Amino acid sequence: MPIQIQNLQFQPISEEAMRDIASFSSENSTMNSFLKEMAYYLHIKRDASTTLVYNPDKQLLAYFTLTRIKLNIKKTSTIKDEH
Repeated sequence: MPIQIQNLQFQPISEEAMRDIASFSSENSTMNSFLKEMAYYLHIKRDASTTLVYNPDKQLLAYFTLTRIKLNIKKTSTIKDEH
């Protein structure tokens, strides 16, 4: 039975979630390793933000991570609107 998005719970990674994280397993071993070994560390360093996705039964289904990077914005001249 498909899970409707409104029934999912999104939680920021936390120390309390480590038990859920330890039992998480996907088909992608690199993603498993990142979640278990790096995600929380990068979160507390504020280099990245990981969100855990749970089903209504509180089972960890997925996660996503947003990485912070420095943006270099170049100043450009503006064109005046002549209307």
